[in-house]
Amino acid sequence: MSIKSWLCGGQIEIVPCSRIGHVFRKKHPYNFPLGNSLTYLKNTKLIAESWLGEFKHFFYSQRPAAIDIQINDTIIRSIERLQKNLQCRSFSWYLANVFNELR
Repeated sequence: MSIKSWLCGGQIEIVPCSRIGHVFRKKHPYNFPLGNSLTYLKNTKLIAESWLGEFKHFFYSQRPAAIDIQINDTIIRSIERLQKNLQCRSFSWYLANVFNELR
C-alpha cells in the first residue's frame, strides 16, 4: 500500500498467504523522451512536490539534479485538486501518526 493511500483514507491489510512479484521486461513498450534516468528524476520530483510538503527538501538534498527540472504547473494543480477532493492528509500527519519511528 502506498503512502498516498494512507494520506487519502486508505488502509493496509496484512494477508499472510499473499504473494507479491514483478516480471521485468527486456524492453519497454514505450519511449522515454528525456531518457530513462531523467524521466525517473522528473517523476520523483513530481511526487516530492505534490506529496512531501515541508519535507521535500530531504528529497532535493538526495537528488540535487532535480532542482532544475521543470514540472508543468497544470499537473501539480490537478494533483492538488484531487488531494482536496479526496480530503487527503498532509505528509506531516503521516509521519506523526503512521510512521512515527522515522526520524
